[in-house]
Amino acid sequence: MREADRYNEFLQWGLENLLEEPEQGQEIAEHRGLRRLTLRLRSGGHGHIVVHRVDTSEQTIRILRIFHTAQDWQQKL
Repeated sequence: MREADRYNEFLQWGLENLLEEPEQGQEIAEHRGLRRLTLRLRSGGHGHIVVHRVDTSEQTIRILRIFHTAQDWQQKL
């Protein structure tokens, strides 16, 4: 299996896991109602930050953006 395919499967696993536990990750203090979840394949390596909103009344999770950890994601929200 190619590295890109392996990483794609890892990201899909992380997003599916978010469906199971929507409150995981951290609240983003500067943006009320938004949460972030950091997904890293390797400890200490780069990964991706999933910015999302949980709507408990509608039982939905809206993924707003996915950033690479090297990006200045706070500036882009």
